[in-house]
Amino acid sequence: MSFPNNRIEKVAIVGTLLFTQATGRVGAHMVTALLATGNHTITALRHSYSSGTLPAGVHSVEVNYSDEASNVSALKDQHFLIITLSVRASKTLPSTIVRAAAAAGIKYIMPNIYGFDTIGKPQLASGTMFLVQDKLDEIVSLGMNYVVMTCGFRYEWSLGPGEQWFGFTIKERKVTFFGDGGDED
Repeated sequence: MSFPNNRIEKVAIVGTLLFTQATGRVGAHMVTALLATGNHTITALRHSYSSGTLPAGVHSVEVNYSDEASNVSALKDQHFLIITLSVRASKTLPSTIVRAAAAAGIKYIMPNIYGFDTIGKPQLASGTMFLVQDKLDEIVSLGMNYVVMTCGFRYEWSLGPGEQWFGFTIKERKVTFFGDGGDED
């Protein structure tokens, strides 16, 4: 696929819950910035039961994520795909979407990997519960390129889920310390 005007113009974004459908914590900021340039056409892929309100200027395409033909059709002619799935999404859904993107001819994907410095600290890409390296390897194996946004630790989103996430239980005003506090890894 070649890009008119030598730039990426058509951007698709996919998410599963209200929080991530170009209206939430990650996707909303990306969509706002892309729209502000005036250089991009944004298409949001959504389930039929999605209730989020999309910003003005964002095209909406209803998809059935379990139907490959539906996904491929929605992604056809797009230049770039941004995946902003909820951590509660099916563990197989990212791969399903990536395979559909390859079949649709998309060359660039920003996978659902935010906060991991996979280049500067490659040890974070393997052995994590998010299987980051597996996601990157799949994209490359299908002939596509990836762009990873490393945004670092997100306090306001990462501390709220409870003790299993960094030891903080805000509701109970409790902190669990791991080790002696001096470990870097």
